[in-house]
Amino acid sequence: KKQGKKIKAGFPRFKSADRWRSLTYPQYNGSFSIEKERRIYMLRLSRVGRVRIDLHRGIEGKIKTLTIKREAGKYFAIFTTIQEEAKIPKVENANPVGIDVGLTVFAALSDGTTIKKPKFARQNEKRLHHWERIKARRIKDSKNRRKAIQKIQRVWQDTTNQNI
Repeated sequence: KKQGKKIKAGFPRFKSADRWRSLTYPQYNGSFSIEKERRIYMLRLSRVGRVRIDLHRGIEGKIKTLTIKREAGKYFAIFTTIQEEAKIPKVENANPVGIDVGLTVFAALSDGTTIKKPKFARQNEKRLHHWERIKARRIKDSKNRRKAIQKIQRVWQDTTNQNI
C-alpha cells in the first residue's frame, strides 16, 4: 500500500512461520510459569502447554518478561528480571594494568604486551565449507536441504559462541 492512497483491503497475505525467530510474553501475569516436578523443570506457556526445560541457574529477582528464541534449530527461554543493585567490594591491586581493546590488535596492555585476536572463523572454515557443498547439492525446499541449512547455522553458532 502506498502512503496516502485509499485502497480497498484485499486478501490476507500469507505469513510463513519461518518469518519469526522469537516470541515474547510481555507480562508475567499467569501467561507463563516455571514448575518443578521432582528434579525436572517445566515451563508452562499459555496456548502451548508444558515444555520441559534445562534450568542452568536459578532465576534471581522478579520476572518481568519471557522471550522464546529459536536459534540453529534449538529453543532458548530468555527471562528478563528486575533485581536490586549488587554492591561490588573494592579490591586493592599492587600492579594495575590498563587494557585497550581494538580492531587490528585484540587487546593491548599498558605494559606493552599485545594479544592477537583468535581466528575462530578460520578453524571452522573446513566444517562450514563441507556443509555448504552438501547444501548446494540438495533440492530446494526439501527436508534434507533444511537439515543441511541447520548444520550450517550450528557451525556459525559455534563460531559466534567462541568469539564471545
